[in-house]
Amino acid sequence: MADGVKPNTLINPFISNAKPAAKVVGWAAGLGLPERSATAAAGGFLTGITLFSGSIYAYVLTGRKAFQYLTPFGGLSFMAGWGAVALYHLGAAARSS
Repeated sequence: MADGVKPNTLINPFISNAKPAAKVVGWAAGLGLPERSATAAAGGFLTGITLFSGSIYAYVLTGRKAFQYLTPFGGLSFMAGWGAVALYHLGAAARSS
């Protein structure tokens, strides 16, 4: 390309070459979060996705009803990740006013 940018490359090279867990932390940092809040949010997202989706897959593949009791905890963990994002931004808005 004329501007020197290769096609199909991401803006942030860290994210394009990272492992999936690091990509989630990088994505959370892209929400404007400092490292500590980004780590908390990413932890909630990863735990939530793993528990929610993993428990559904495990239940379908094995038929064991015990796995379906983990699904709500995955949803709560995912919401906790979004809660970490919201708390940071609400706190930042309060500090700036």
